Amino acid sequence: HLRGVVADTAASPALLTPVARLQRRADSSAMLSADGALLINGHRMAELPHGSQPALRFCMGLYSGAAGQEFWLRDVPGGEGTAVEVVTLLLQHGGLKLVPALGHGDRRE
Repeated sequence: HLRGVVADTAASPALLTPVARLQRRADSSAMLSADGALLINGHRMAELPHGSQPALRFCMGLYSGAAGQEFWLRDVPGGEGTAVEVVTLLLQHGGLKLVPALGHGDRRE
């Protein structure tokens, strides 16, 4: 059950494309427990998709993986299915945010 944490309406897997741009939310808190559960923003998820730890570490890493920087869905390790599952989970629980697409002529330094 999702509480009021869902901020991104695009958390639906159908709306995620390989070029969806994402970034860890600066105020998110996440860690993997010794028993393999994901602790994120006050939620404990004991049952994670099989093989999802590399994708979780990449998306939520502060000093490794994406390291808090913007990344594309296609950059997430583990294949497209795992990437979509993990990113959807993290969007739903406030770990990630979608980065708006740049308009024509816009630049991001």
